[in-house]
Amino acid sequence: MTASRAIMRRSIGRRIQKCREKAGISQETLAEKVSLSSTSISNIERGANYPTFENFIRIANVLEVRSAYRCTG
Repeated sequence: MTASRAIMRRSIGRRIQKCREKAGISQETLAEKVSLSSTSISNIERGANYPTFENFIRIANVLEVRSAYRCTG
């Protein structure tokens, strides 16, 4: 993996985490609402994994955030 891809994963993960915290919900609650494990949410937020497109949209919908923000900040 290139360094730029790793940076992008971490950046997306941090944005998801920021939105989740702003919404006042835990990783466990978000995971339940999008049918993922809390470990998966943690991995996404830490930049260890990308969410699938479908999960990306689910997360955006639960957090009531436009998907474009997640990509561009």
